[in-house]
Amino acid sequence: LIAGIGFAVNYLPVKSCDTGDGIFFSAAMSAGILLVGLVTGMFLTSTPNVEIPAFEPLAAAGGAMWMLGNLMCPYIIQTIGLGLGLTVWDLSNMLMGWVTGYFGLFGLPREENLKQPWANFVGMVLASVSLIFFSLASAFDFEPAREVEIKKVKSE
Repeated sequence: LIAGIGFAVNYLPVKSCDTGDGIFFSAAMSAGILLVGLVTGMFLTSTPNVEIPAFEPLAAAGGAMWMLGNLMCPYIIQTIGLGLGLTVWDLSNMLMGWVTGYFGLFGLPREENLKQPWANFVGMVLASVSLIFFSLASAFDFEPAREVEIKKVKSE
């Protein structure tokens, strides 16, 4: 629940504040992620019979690519909007996870025991169609009536 709330609101300041080129926002986000990781690591390693995990270079490369994605978030959100930007981000993450599990990429075993493989594909298609609906939603973005009245008063 806490993670869901955190991921739901972490990009809201980008939409309402001027983030410039997004470098400071991304640096602050990266520092926060690092701090949470360090605190979590301290608690996990202070538990008896728990060892520090080994360094994984492939995981570090994935983290670097994720950081580059976070670096682009302020620009993307300011350009195409919060809803469509995060839908593209989430859909690309979901597609990558699905492809990895379904085809068994990156050394993971292929998922062989699907009870209803058609439901697997239908779910991916429906999730992908959501991107189309979100892109069309901006065409129906109407101005609130109060803002229209203010513009009319200012122009007179």
